[in-house]
Amino acid sequence: MRWLSMFIESTNVKFMVAYRIKYKGLVSQLYVPKKKNDGVRAIVVMPGLPMSFNLGALISKYLDSGDYVFYPFYSGTYDSAGVFTGDSAVADTYDFAEMIQQKSVDELYYNVKIDLPKFEEVVFLGMSFSAVIALHADTSPCDKIVLLSPVLMYNQEDISRAVSDFDFKSQMDSLLGLLRNAYPFTYRMGEHEDVLRSFLYGDSEYSRTQGVVEKLRGLNIPTLVVHGRKDLSVSIAMTEKMLADAGNEDNITFWPINHAAHSISSYGDELIDKVIAF
Repeated sequence: MRWLSMFIESTNVKFMVAYRIKYKGLVSQLYVPKKKNDGVRAIVVMPGLPMSFNLGALISKYLDSGDYVFYPFYSGTYDSAGVFTGDSAVADTYDFAEMIQQKSVDELYYNVKIDLPKFEEVVFLGMSFSAVIALHADTSPCDKIVLLSPVLMYNQEDISRAVSDFDFKSQMDSLLGLLRNAYPFTYRMGEHEDVLRSFLYGDSEYSRTQGVVEKLRGLNIPTLVVHGRKDLSVSIAMTEKMLADAGNEDNITFWPINHAAHSISSYGDELIDKVIAF
């Protein structure tokens, strides 16, 4: 079968968009490596909010390592069915977990079945907003978790105790306005905007500070947390506070990065290589 190839050149990075697949009501990009290694890994990238398509360096390096990369759209976003909220995104992770365990999935461009290998290792990678989503995911098929530029604390009162003069709640209000006005058909909240607002304010059962601390404390698989000291969107002090309260140094590795900001594009090749090797 022919590949549908789209090459994107950016800072000498080249990657191939291989397939668009569907499982149940969820649509996902599937990036397939050209070279196949023994002990094939599946990397499930859970997107930030809004979803970034500027991940060329990260995805291409995973492909160069022989990994399969799934980049799914949450319910109610892009071409996936349903309504989007933080709570629905957590529910979606159970379908993500099922999807990567299928022997084949439906490919949408050519209307064929795509065979999937049996993955020897599964990595859930949560970016920014999706860090908490990854922590609440069905980790039964998961061997490792990677959290990049994570938002682990949402409640403004708790944030104010961790870092002074950091108005995160106003950022979340602006984010809701952005989704409503600039992405009206991409992020379909419908009558459920208050449910997403509750999540972004740290009032949801999934985003309450103590609940996230307990999730971090209960992790029993290797977990990497990467946060840049130049991150102006999410203060690294929020992450440091959550990890200190959780403890669990046996399973959580924390990399505070002096040069990195919030965007993955600020990480640089050397750091991304280390993330890939984790």
